[in-house]
Amino acid sequence: MSHPLPNVADFQLAQRCLDGDEEAARTLLREYRDVIVGVLAKRGVPISEAEDTVNQLWAESIAREEGKPGRLAGYNGECLLATYLNTVAFNLWLTERRKRTRQAAILASPDGPGPESGAIGTHSEGSNDSAPDAPLIALLRESIEAGARRCSAEQFVVLQLVHFDRLLGRELATMFGCDESWISRIAKKAEKEWHDGIVGYLREREPFLNLRWEDFVEMCSVAAPSCLGVE
Repeated sequence: MSHPLPNVADFQLAQRCLDGDEEAARTLLREYRDVIVGVLAKRGVPISEAEDTVNQLWAESIAREEGKPGRLAGYNGECLLATYLNTVAFNLWLTERRKRTRQAAILASPDGPGPESGAIGTHSEGSNDSAPDAPLIALLRESIEAGARRCSAEQFVVLQLVHFDRLLGRELATMFGCDESWISRIAKKAEKEWHDGIVGYLREREPFLNLRWEDFVEMCSVAAPSCLGVE
């Protein structure tokens, strides 16, 4: 039995844009461009860079170089179109920022760019530019792993059983031969440790960004190689 898409109107708008409907493209631009720029700015992206990023997103929304599908092709209607576009835009900006940072470090080194540096004009076959993980995907995964390392083995196991295996507190209490309140305390402590570890990693890795927990959850809900255009 098929289930209806939760965001049918958004999905239809995206599909019309991909089909070359100019009115749909104008609607997309009018409704979302300034909103996405504003979201990036709130997350700590300089306004000029936010605008450049959204311009890039719009240029690549329907079609990209080398016959790659446009960014909108990754939208499946499971989340709001605004959430999807915000996440893709953030990934585009993060990709460009890290590229610039890497090139600046290479050019500033005493020896300058070498044949294996990956700097402009010195691309080598061993370059990591075509790695399967986009910067955003890597950032989210690494922060989740950092949060997990904050948990004790006991907390980690309980958290997995509660959230991934969907076991109830009374079922775990029976399984471990303990009181249900003990399970609840362990689970809550584990959630806090994991949350704090994730937030701490994000602040350490990208300290200039103003990422909230809500931003992290939003990006995790849609970030995947296919939707971000990672081949």
